[in-house]
Amino acid sequence: IVYFAIYQLIYVFSPTGKIVSLLKVFQIFLVQIFLLHEFFFDKFKIYKTFVISSITTIIIYFFIVGSFTLIHKTAGKGTYTKEKSATVLLELGYVFTIKTLDESIRKEYKVENFIKYIAYSKRYKKKVIFSNKEWQNLLLKDISSSFKSIPAYLLQNKITLKSTIIIEALIKLSNVKGINVDKNSKLLSYSAFVFKNDINLLMTEYEKQNDIFKKYAIYIFGLVKDVKSIPLLIN
Repeated sequence: IVYFAIYQLIYVFSPTGKIVSLLKVFQIFLVQIFLLHEFFFDKFKIYKTFVISSITTIIIYFFIVGSFTLIHKTAGKGTYTKEKSATVLLELGYVFTIKTLDESIRKEYKVENFIKYIAYSKRYKKKVIFSNKEWQNLLLKDISSSFKSIPAYLLQNKITLKSTIIIEALIKLSNVKGINVDKNSKLLSYSAFVFKNDINLLMTEYEKQNDIFKKYAIYIFGLVKDVKSIPLLIN
């Protein structure tokens, strides 16, 4: 129980790759100690047990890392195998594989890879640089998956997309069944950030779109607090 508690605390307060690698090495080492003590207690003294465990731990660790590195190098671009091996190596602190996630995002715009990429970039202090066109593609390609994480990052980092793109995102989302978007949604908050200086386009679209879009627009009007939208809401 104590070991488990320490393990979790290290993950919470020091989630760097080096720490994770050390944890894995320590886990392998403990298993080696246990096995040697359990099955060869009469043959090996304590110091021999530690020496043998240390050697086998190093061999096993580098075999695992080498295997995943080989898989990552030989797997085809964009394949699940390449992306999964990249994630495993990133967890262990091998930052060179972050390029795989970067390439995957720019090619396929997978939101799940974006979420991983942002987490690892923050962990390893890497800059996240996408063009406005790439942000647009990330937001619009699969709006049902992106409407939380992408706007949250854009808002946090004060990245402004064109208002027409936000309108397109809101229209797309309003036509997706089974999604509940409340007034605290990051997409609506980001929309308010974009429309705060010019709400005219949203007011124009309000008249044209479906009832769900109108609900989103009302939330945004409330966040922007522009007096120009009051007559429209009264009518």
